Amino acid sequence: MWVIRQRCLRRFLAKSRAMGKIDKTLYRQFYNKCKGNVYKNRRVLEEAIFQAKAEQERAKALSAQAQLRREKLIAKKAKLAAKLALQ
Repeated sequence: MWVIRQRCLRRFLAKSRAMGKIDKTLYRQFYNKCKGNVYKNRRVLEEAIFQAKAEQERAKALSAQAQLRREKLIAKKAKLAAKLALQ
């Protein structure tokens, strides 16, 4: 039964990677977790992939916000330095 489950999960991972739903690093991460008997069926694996992708998007959005905040702060400091230099 374990072998049948592993084949099903690995087949699903291969299809997901081929279709571009997951990248190479996520594929390897989930492959190793499947091998370690973390996921009991395909539905659970699909949910884990969905959550991982959502977390990646969330992290990317937070990173973009932080970068924008940094740029604003640098611009503000440059403006203040220019103002102080005129005085």
